[in-house]
Amino acid sequence: MDEVTTAMKKHDAFEKLVQTQEEKVTALQEHGDKLLAQRHFESETIRQRLSAVMERRGRVRELCQRRRERLEDALLHAQFVRDVAEAELWIDEKQKKLEAEASKGETHSLEEKIKKLQKHQAFQAELAANQSRINEIQQKGELLLGKKHKASRDVRAQLDQLLEAWRSLLQESSNHGRGLEEAQDILEFNNQVEKIEAWIRDKEMMVQAADTGLDYEHCLALQRKLDDVDSDMRVDDARIRAINSLADKLIRQGRSDTRSVDQRREQLNHKWRGLQGALSEYRDRLAAALEIHLFNRDVDDTAQRVAEKALAMSSDDTGRDLAAVEQLQRKQDTLERDMTAIEGKLKEHEAEMRRLAQKYPDMAVPIRNKLSALTDDWRNLQQLSKCRHDALAAAYTRHKFRAELHEVEVWVGEAIKRMTSAELPTTVAEAEAMVQLHQEHKAEIDGRQEAFKALKEFGLKVAEASEETARLEELRRTLGAAWEDRKHRLTQAHHLQLFREQTDQIHSWLASKEAFLNNDDLGDSLSSVGLLLRKHEDFEKTLTAQMSRVEDLEKFALDILSDHHYDSQAITQRLQGVISRRDRLKEAAAARRKKLHESRQLHQLLRNMYEVSWKLPSDRYLAIARLLVALSSSCGTGTPSVASLNLSTSSPSLVQEAHFSAARRYL
Repeated sequence: MDEVTTAMKKHDAFEKLVQTQEEKVTALQEHGDKLLAQRHFESETIRQRLSAVMERRGRVRELCQRRRERLEDALLHAQFVRDVAEAELWIDEKQKKLEAEASKGETHSLEEKIKKLQKHQAFQAELAANQSRINEIQQKGELLLGKKHKASRDVRAQLDQLLEAWRSLLQESSNHGRGLEEAQDILEFNNQVEKIEAWIRDKEMMVQAADTGLDYEHCLALQRKLDDVDSDMRVDDARIRAINSLADKLIRQGRSDTRSVDQRREQLNHKWRGLQGALSEYRDRLAAALEIHLFNRDVDDTAQRVAEKALAMSSDDTGRDLAAVEQLQRKQDTLERDMTAIEGKLKEHEAEMRRLAQKYPDMAVPIRNKLSALTDDWRNLQQLSKCRHDALAAAYTRHKFRAELHEVEVWVGEAIKRMTSAELPTTVAEAEAMVQLHQEHKAEIDGRQEAFKALKEFGLKVAEASEETARLEELRRTLGAAWEDRKHRLTQAHHLQLFREQTDQIHSWLASKEAFLNNDDLGDSLSSVGLLLRKHEDFEKTLTAQMSRVEDLEKFALDILSDHHYDSQAITQRLQGVISRRDRLKEAAAARRKKLHESRQLHQLLRNMYEVSWKLPSDRYLAIARLLVALSSSCGTGTPSVASLNLSTSSPSLVQEAHFSAARRYL
């Protein structure tokens, strides 16, 4: 055995050494495969040597495995031989022990027989304990035979010899015990009587203690103990009859002390009969106590549920916001639904209390007191539930109002932002569109007035919400003021664009009139001057008629400025520009009218001079002719004719009046 064990250890070490070389072999194979893949010039040699190495490696593994199998078989055979030898030695010792007991001869004393029986029972117990050992040896032998071990013939012989010795030992033990039947019956009778008497003493102690348990579980445990539910020792009438039958058998045999057997039987029967009444009464008391403990336990469970709900409803937390309050309300609703179930339990407890009080009048008072305490806790829970429900309802109302107020604040802020975010218009069309859009904002605001009113009425009903209600009213006023301010601003912007448009129109009109006055043509004859004068008179009439536009613009501007317009300076500047241009236009019209009148006077003078020139001497005529040519050149006309009657009077007056041609003196 030791040699085989040593060989196994050496082989294990050898296998570990082989395993450590596995990485080198793997690396060698990978390197060889790489060289072959690269088509090394020695590929054929590499392939042959690599194949030889791998083949030898496989051969080593195979030999190693075969060696291990042979060693394992050798170890199994060595263990089998060892175990067989030990078992045969043990069987031989037991056979000698049996032979020694048999050589003592038969005893007639009951006590001696009982002692022998007890020894024999211990001997049989030892045999039973070693049965597994024999079975294990048999399995090893069968395994060796199945593997066709080289020593199979010896294995079979050793196994058969061992099993034959074991069967012989069992047979001799059985034969030895057959002579102890009477002692067996007496021992069985005494053992049974002692067990029953011990059981009776245990039950008498329970009855005398009269313990009905501290609670339901304790009482149930006592009841189970009394009924031997969890014990293999159960005594009933059937077992007592079996003991009496065994006693009758022993008395009939007549080989023992029948009197002592009969006395023990009578004593046992007397104790059994004496216990039955007390045992039945105690069982009834336990059953009653179990019902009461069950009632108390159920009431305690309900009381615990009531206490848990009361603790949950005693919280002062009413939530910091609307979402938290709603969550607490849902939790409260769940608690109240649980209270409905508890109320149903209370009704069941009341019915059970009436039944138990009627069934056990002596326990009626503690039963009623137990339920009364629960009823008081239930009333307290109902009060807490109502207070908690009201507190959460008030908190919900308060936070609901605040949430709606916050929504209103957000809407007001957004509405004001929408109204004031846009830039002021730059054209009349934009101004009119923005005014119309602002009116739509007014419609939206008016549509919200009912909501403001309803929320205000809601806030007046909420406790501790006076500041929020005032804030709501302030928001309403702020929104209205913002709309009015924006309306005023847009109105001023509209007026500004209208003013600018009218100003541009008037400037365009003035420019057209200025273009008319910029004409330097004063006429080249008396008739053309007359035509120009008539056109200028018509122009001045039209100008006078249309000057009301400037007056209307001036009035419009003054109205705008009286409203403290945000762009008053620009309006004033543009108005002054129009007025200045108008005044300049009037002055230019008056100047042209004057020039036209002077041109008409000049042409009249020239006509008069032509008419009188033929009456003068030739030298004077030539001088006048040259003067007329010069005047005609200065007026841009041909030679005019002047009435002789007016020549002496017209010329000096034109010079005195600073006529535009007065610089040229006549001869």
